[in-house]
Amino acid sequence: ATLCYVWDQKLPEGTELPNAYTHRVRYIVVNSGTVQLKQWVSHERNLAADFLKAFGHESDGLVPPLVAILVGADSDTTDGSSLAYASDLVLAPGP
Repeated sequence: ATLCYVWDQKLPEGTELPNAYTHRVRYIVVNSGTVQLKQWVSHERNLAADFLKAFGHESDGLVPPLVAILVGADSDTTDGSSLAYASDLVLAPGP
């Protein structure tokens, strides 16, 4: 299962979406609109809670081990362009 955090120009923060091609990928909108473009934005997420919200009904409430983190920018289905920078990615134990 793959959980993707995205920035969407139109959908409100907190929106959850399925992937159009596979049920094993879900999206959570963490930024919306253009107000914060061209500035650093910080996020803190509870990965286990987000996973359970997106996939809990399929995983019997179990959170699998984290395998990888990918940071990317993608606009191939919109025929546009995108650019993003990432810094100071930190994984910390939850509560």
